[in-house]
Amino acid sequence: MTLRGMVLFPHAVVPLYIFEERYRRMLDDVLKEQRMFAIFKEDPERDSEEEPPHKVGSVGVIRAAHQNPDGTSNLALQGIARVRLLEVVQEEPYRLIRVESCSCSPLPPELELRERILSLVDSESGLVENLPEEYLDFLRGLKEPEPFVDVAIQALCHCPDEKQRLLETLDLGARYTRFEEFLLREKRRLELYRKLQGRTREDEIDLN
Repeated sequence: MTLRGMVLFPHAVVPLYIFEERYRRMLDDVLKEQRMFAIFKEDPERDSEEEPPHKVGSVGVIRAAHQNPDGTSNLALQGIARVRLLEVVQEEPYRLIRVESCSCSPLPPELELRERILSLVDSESGLVENLPEEYLDFLRGLKEPEPFVDVAIQALCHCPDEKQRLLETLDLGARYTRFEEFLLREKRRLELYRKLQGRTREDEIDLN
């Protein structure tokens, strides 16, 4: 699937609503086999073809699927691996591609980047405003560096373009650093917003 605003990270789970006829057919075929398909974010800078994908995406496995009475479906898709697009094999009845796995460099053990990310999250409630506490407990329970940062990015980064850049950052230390910089910018933005808001209540902002 080539989607305009969706970036899937390995280890993370995202909900999907399948309604287009081509993707209904793809889902029928996928559920009969390995229950896996790839998600690529559409690249708006490449307008020479229809729905041009970025070069890096993720393969996911369907953890749950529910078909609705109207033929649409709701899925829970879990990312399992970064992949690089090599070739579009066919477009009909849905897109098939050939990919290769992307290997990521390990994180130097002396870097305490996971703890720095958690410290930022704990110091600014606005970064996790819409996340249930159970999800935060799950995130804190991830000890391995790569699953931790990928799940954190999926949940806390709401900019699709920045997510794509982070997905393409194969050096794990650089991915952590870039994500930390993103969270710091978001923290400063939230602090500035609160200063500008002052004593104005949320329901009064539109009146000013």
